[in-house]
Amino acid sequence: MSGKVTAGQPIKYTHKEKLRILAELEKYINEKRDYHSVVGFCVEQGIPKPRLYEWARGDKENAEDKTNPRLGERFKELIQKIHDRQEKFIEENTINGNIPTSFAIFKLKQPCIGWTDKQEVGMSGGMEISIGLPEFIKSEN
Repeated sequence: MSGKVTAGQPIKYTHKEKLRILAELEKYINEKRDYHSVVGFCVEQGIPKPRLYEWARGDKENAEDKTNPRLGERFKELIQKIHDRQEKFIEENTINGNIPTSFAIFKLKQPCIGWTDKQEVGMSGGMEISIGLPEFIKSEN
């Protein structure tokens, strides 16, 4: 043994394997569970979480993937459904006293869910406070 470790090439997933994982992701979302999570799904499937996000962005596509341009969109949509279920779970369980408020605040402020409590003060002295609404819900002025 030389003592030198060399890394192999990253695992490449075929289009067929991605379609199988997509079907598993849809099945996972529809299962009755207390809590759905992207990392939970990835652990169950034995795939790295960053790889799932790569597919959602359309990175590292196979030639076959390009014939199905909606593949990335579908991964994105299903990942968003997981985040929506998390948000619902956290809201309900915080209201019912099952989750500490500090954890709920931390989790809901993660970029994937998008809640904020930032305050913006303008030069004119006016002040805008937006509490708890993700950016995409706020109306444009």
